[in-house]
Formats: sequence, structure tokens, C-alpha cells
Amino acid sequence: MDRSADGCTVTRLLEPPLVVADVIVPAPRAGELRAVQDASLFASFTRRWVQARGTVMPDSAVLEAKLCGVGLLSPHGRVVLLAEPPTSATADGWTWLLAEKAYGRWLQQTAAERKR
Repeated sequence: MDRSADGCTVTRLLEPPLVVADVIVPAPRAGELRAVQDASLFASFTRRWVQARGTVMPDSAVLEAKLCGVGLLSPHGRVVLLAEPPTSATADGWTWLLAEKAYGRWLQQTAAERKR
């Protein structure tokens, strides 16, 4: 918290626990279009990617990816189509919730790795 010079006004200084730079959605074989649609849900939060399983991606999935700004990755992680930046830079409640969920998942994963 920060208190102003008048001593009466208090400003809360919140920062998200992390920044979600990219979301990568794995695409099952014959499910590339659905994966692109799922990745596009993150348009206002971060860059979106779909990682293909097969070497050939259906034209409908490629077209949808271009329209939605979703990047495409080959099975080996090579960039086939660049992802566009997020559509909004606003840190609203949904952005905060995404960061909290990702941070919680990261904490769980690191705790599990320490137990091994």
C-alpha cells in the first residue's frame, strides 16, 4: 500500500504474481480446428499458439488461425505461422484470474517436483 502526502489517501499497489507470455494448446490429430478455436479464447490475454501433432494441418484450421491471430507450431516446435500479440493490454479481473490460476498451477508443479 502507498499513502499519499495528505496522510488520508491510501492506494493499493497490486501486481500480478506472474505474466502469462504465451498459451500453447496441443492439437490432437484431426482436432486442429478445435484447438485453434480453444486457443483463440485467450485473445485478450496473451499470444496464442497451437502445436500440431501431424505434419499436415487442414486448410480450415490454417485459415481460422490466420483470422484469429493464433500461431501454429510444427510437431517439433518450429513456427509455421506467427501468433499475434494480445488484443487488449488491459489488466482486468479476468487477466488477474488467469495469472492467479497459472501461478497456482506452477506452485503445484514445483512442489511435486521437489518431492521427487
